[in-house]
Amino acid sequence: MTQEVIGKYTEFISSKLSEKYCYRIIYFISVILFSISWINQLIIGPNSFRLTVSVGALLTIIMLFFVPREQHYKEYRFNKIYLALILIVGISYLVNGLYFRVVGYLAIGVVFSVIVPVFHLSFSKGNRVFLSTAIANGVLTSFVLFTVIAVLFGPGLSVDQYAAFVKNPNTVGIYMTITIASSSYLIYKKSYDGGRFYFEIICMGTAIAMCFFAQSRTSLLAILGEVTFMLVVLIPVYITKSERHRDFCKKFIAILLLICLSTVLLTVAFYYTMTTVKKDIAKIIPNLQIKATYSDDVNLTTKKIVDLSESRLSKGIEKKNKDTFTSGRVTIWNDFYTDLSIIGHPQEGKDIAFKGRVYKSTNAHNVYLQVAYSAGIMAGISMIILMFIVIKDSFVAFFYHWKGSLIKPENVFLILTSIGFFVVSLTSGGYMLYTYCTATLFWLLLFEFTVRKE
Repeated sequence: MTQEVIGKYTEFISSKLSEKYCYRIIYFISVILFSISWINQLIIGPNSFRLTVSVGALLTIIMLFFVPREQHYKEYRFNKIYLALILIVGISYLVNGLYFRVVGYLAIGVVFSVIVPVFHLSFSKGNRVFLSTAIANGVLTSFVLFTVIAVLFGPGLSVDQYAAFVKNPNTVGIYMTITIASSSYLIYKKSYDGGRFYFEIICMGTAIAMCFFAQSRTSLLAILGEVTFMLVVLIPVYITKSERHRDFCKKFIAILLLICLSTVLLTVAFYYTMTTVKKDIAKIIPNLQIKATYSDDVNLTTKKIVDLSESRLSKGIEKKNKDTFTSGRVTIWNDFYTDLSIIGHPQEGKDIAFKGRVYKSTNAHNVYLQVAYSAGIMAGISMIILMFIVIKDSFVAFFYHWKGSLIKPENVFLILTSIGFFVVSLTSGGYMLYTYCTATLFWLLLFEFTVRKE
């Protein structure tokens, strides 16, 4: 009954338009949807939760009406375990929102209890290749816009971590994880279909360069996982599509060298652009420059930035100091963990003081602790179980991929996104759609696992 109602109201527009126009609309919506995470920093400011979620939810709902339908399957059924876990999270936020009278929690509850299941069911009934490609290209277009704004109007490189115009290096790093996931998916898809992927390689190399200068270790680890997975799953594809073993080796070595060389060259190019060229740009349009929270007018040398990068990336490793290695997150995790309860808390953040450090209204810096703290232990446990099931289903698909049943490109996109979301979720509290780009992409694509097709 629910499927029929959703189908009735979401198919009447897409059925009257050609796939070309539907693709353009979903692509355009995706560009906006994945630009929200940096637009609110550029224009609105950090305290924009209500507007961000409202715009994001509206865009998602509009997207449903332009999903072209496929007729290959007769029934679409929710995987009951996935649905139950998502609903537990949503209902927990609704209960806490009513109990503490927090409008933000009510909004989160509605998103997880209603919007996520509805668009999962609607997306699953649509052309999955069409949807995944439109979303991935939307992410890359958003990334191109981000790069252009960063080069023309953002601050240049300095001895500090690169934070672009969003003034937060972790935001830059996290945004690069969805760029790598999208470019990796399109590289896999075009390899699967026999196409070329030079633009995607350029986007990948530039994103890795930005993340390197941002020096976000968690994001770099996520990107390493995504690229490694993409290369590994390409092996059976090349083997299947190559007539001789020599042809497979040539193809695989070629893409490996292409990624490595493009990354090195684009890192050098980005360094030169954001130091030498950036100074000239700032002189031409000085009134349009977005000021950094630090001084970027320094004599930056290659040796200096390499030494600083090595120092930051290895921070806390030599002395085996867990708190230093995690940039104080161990202290934050312990403090949030001791305050967990069946019922949540009226505020997501809290003040923490420890050994001279003071954290004002900080979040848990961990998705599972954050959900458990905000909406109660049951919600946190549900998030953990859900992530383990995603990992299990990804391994099953990976196993069959090597047995000869190649993973479809759209499933590869979800797994790549899941890798990024899982790694980032360990040190970031970003679980909510629209406010965190990794969470937005993860929850959008999860329909590949949450809905069964028969």
